[in-house]
Amino acid sequence: MFDVATATIKDDFSTLDGWGIQNRVWGYTGTQTHGGVITDNVCYDADGNLVLIANGDYYEGDKKGINASYSSVRGGKRTGAAVKSRRAYGYGSFEVEMTVPAFNGICTSIWLYNNFPDETAGRENHNYEIDIELHGTAVKENGALRNDGNLSSMACTTWLTEKDYKSQYVAAGKPLNDGAFHKFRFDWHSDKVEFYLDGRLMHTTRQYIPDNEMYFNIGCWFPNNWCGEPNFETDYLTVKSFSYKPFSEKANSLHADPQAGNGTINAAVTVPGRNYFANGSLEYDVGKNEAFTVTGTHEWSKGKLSFDGSLSQTIDIDSAGLSYLLELEMTAGAEVSVAYQTFVGGVKTLKTETVSDGAVLSPPEGTTRMVFTFTGKAKLQSVRLTLAK
Repeated sequence: MFDVATATIKDDFSTLDGWGIQNRVWGYTGTQTHGGVITDNVCYDADGNLVLIANGDYYEGDKKGINASYSSVRGGKRTGAAVKSRRAYGYGSFEVEMTVPAFNGICTSIWLYNNFPDETAGRENHNYEIDIELHGTAVKENGALRNDGNLSSMACTTWLTEKDYKSQYVAAGKPLNDGAFHKFRFDWHSDKVEFYLDGRLMHTTRQYIPDNEMYFNIGCWFPNNWCGEPNFETDYLTVKSFSYKPFSEKANSLHADPQAGNGTINAAVTVPGRNYFANGSLEYDVGKNEAFTVTGTHEWSKGKLSFDGSLSQTIDIDSAGLSYLLELEMTAGAEVSVAYQTFVGGVKTLKTETVSDGAVLSPPEGTTRMVFTFTGKAKLQSVRLTLAK
């Protein structure tokens, strides 16, 4: 992993010797709005990639969130995951190859960070930070955008204190929640930071450039509102590699000692199959889990739902430019339709179509929501929506 001759680090996460798995909460004021990042949301996939799990509002599993006192709280809803380097880094080029979670509500990020008091009385804490953040479309109650972010863009930010920072949303020109691995990189110099996507320079800033060593982080978590609402069950950030190439410039090294950390993954944590439908296997009672809305009569047992009336689910996801495969295990007797909508500027339907098992769906430009409706009398055993190959 460590090349003494070049001092370059290349890490495929086959071990986590250089990392600590985070078990903490941040990013709220007053009442806690999410369950933090927890160790039980970190695992490997079948290919040996590091996986960071994000559980949304429709999650019904056994995991627990954490509070500022490091006590288990809430359920596992709105819990994410993060890893932090045990060593601090100076000026250099940092790159992570990873996939991006698909849903609204999640903040996916790579970031350098170091926060400590300024020794001059009355001054703000040093809040040294450089980050790339990715998140879905977020709107206010009136439909106005909360920010310029969506999953075809990335936010590039530098910080010196919690008040002194510069952030810029940059259009990627393609959907980043396409299930493919993308390379996110920033080059930190003493006088500028350059941000890259898949080898292409996207943005350069010369404002609020940190000059002290920082710790590198990779993670996904749940801010309050500004990334959208997490109306989903489970999503994943899959990380293939991290690399660091130092520059000749030397940063200060205050509060930059090596840190201890939990680098052991719980082997019992596994990656479920991806499904953009929440409760798509009907494991949870549809009368208690809010993912599906049912009208008329219905009878649920684990893995099976009989209904006479209508069944619907709303999936909030930046989906324009992507195609999806719909798979149904359902008896005849019900019609399935999907309405492609945008909620930007108020909810508007862009297109509606009738679909069936095996259909490939191509949402029109501007789609931020898909509403699926099952109408009639039938028995449903499972419904899956995945990215089309």
